[in-house]
Amino acid sequence: MRLPCCLLAIVGFSLCVPTTSYAVDLSPGDIVVSDPTADAVLRVDPRTGGVDVISSGGHLYSPHGIALDAAGNVIAVVDYNNVTEYGKIVHVDVSTGAQTVLAAFGHAANPWYPVVLPDGNILYSDYDSPASIRRLDITTGGISIVSEGGLLRHSLNMVLAGQKLFLTDHTGKLYLVDPRIVSVDLVTGAQAVVSSGDLLHRPYGITSDPATGLLYVADQGFEGLRDGRIIRVDPATGSQTLVSEGNLLWDPSDLAFDLNGELLVTDVRGNNPSAIVSVDPATGSQSLLASDVGPSVWGVAVFVPEPTTLFLLVCGAACLGRRRHPRP
Repeated sequence: MRLPCCLLAIVGFSLCVPTTSYAVDLSPGDIVVSDPTADAVLRVDPRTGGVDVISSGGHLYSPHGIALDAAGNVIAVVDYNNVTEYGKIVHVDVSTGAQTVLAAFGHAANPWYPVVLPDGNILYSDYDSPASIRRLDITTGGISIVSEGGLLRHSLNMVLAGQKLFLTDHTGKLYLVDPRIVSVDLVTGAQAVVSSGDLLHRPYGITSDPATGLLYVADQGFEGLRDGRIIRVDPATGSQTLVSEGNLLWDPSDLAFDLNGELLVTDVRGNNPSAIVSVDPATGSQSLLASDVGPSVWGVAVFVPEPTTLFLLVCGAACLGRRRHPRP
């Protein structure tokens, strides 16, 4: 289904708005986070915890959900609840910090979280009721509805695993009510409730273990009455397992796997300030990877080079090694 012309994306759209841009070279395993309070996208070095600004200001008004495309550039969903400028998808070139608006919705949509498809096109969740999943064609700017209404009430973060999307979903505006995980089959369009209630209270972030297919959910604490937690969900059975709770986890908002199979969790900590916590998915052990990252880091993504790029990097390193250590 195609949306009316008034809702079509504005491709390559750019206004003269103040932007602070920096040149950043991403290395494999580098962490990219969004900070809606600082209106910025940041790079965090997983080895040192050091923070660099990729881009800030400009069109990055309150960025929340982010994803990386095949080239390692940032796709950010911004303006999710601003009164005057409402709903954009912005491309950020990490090598220059330059911003390009891929889609601008006015007050016609409330986008929350993006997923980049293998073909480079973008899926995004629309939080408004009824919630929907929409597809942005980055070549034409056309927007089509993938799934709408039904089991989708207010959909937040999502992850693509195979041909299925898994989303955190709830009812209510001020408070999350009846939280659950919903799946959408991208081939058939079928929706299903994967898991609900039990350990789920305020689920936001969700990711999938590429090795096992199991889902991991970041569930926020609530005003000091409940600790933040990481929950494992079996998408086949809906069973929930508590992985880690409390300690360094206050208000986890999003999570992603690093190159070593550890979970990297952004924790807004009531804007006091925020941090990135590493969690072992097998044991639940926690360690503080980076503190004082920004006022309120939210979305997180890990740079994983394309196989071809990684192959060239490995080959280059091997060649350098041979030059430094010639055969006897």
